[in-house]
Amino acid sequence: MKYLTAISAVIFSLLFLSSCKDGKEAADTDTKNEENGNPSLESNAVDAFKEQVKSLELNETMQAVDAAKATAEENPSPMFESIFSLNDKLQELKTDDLPEDLKAATGRLQTMMGSVSDHIKKMPIPMDLFTKGEEAITAWVGEKMAADPSFMQSFGSSMKGWEKEMGKLGKAMEDQGDEVEEVYKKYEIPIDFPEDKEEEE
Repeated sequence: MKYLTAISAVIFSLLFLSSCKDGKEAADTDTKNEENGNPSLESNAVDAFKEQVKSLELNETMQAVDAAKATAEENPSPMFESIFSLNDKLQELKTDDLPEDLKAATGRLQTMMGSVSDHIKKMPIPMDLFTKGEEAITAWVGEKMAADPSFMQSFGSSMKGWEKEMGKLGKAMEDQGDEVEEVYKKYEIPIDFPEDKEEEE
């Protein structure tokens, strides 16, 4: 179905990820203490943050989202579920006492992934149909059309609105993705961001 193809194409465009343009400050506010062998509060917070990332298996979950893209056009359900899982784990991250740039980047990442996750759940096609395959979706469309001959017109309008909003979210994430990756690399946060790939026409 052309709508499934459109959904997959739009979602491909929004991976990965968001960031914040506020954070350019260095994380060395207490370098004297570190030179004396006493880690600063920020240094301890960054170490604790890294442990959170590892314990939540954020890197593995992010790679799972990227891997699920390969079969998303045939069955987008695994990618949806991995996106939901990634968002749930991101929301658990604690950013107290982190350097301001890392805190800001993480906050924006949480906000943007939350928006994407929520928007996917608002898709005009019921989410549970994707686990049942294209035949189930076709049957659902047939039932809707039988009950309301104008269904496809309203459905098409709803899908276009949904896709437009998803496109906006994807563009925002694409525009800011390099910055969050830069901040995370700066503090050696153990997440391997997927490589950018040219989007096919």
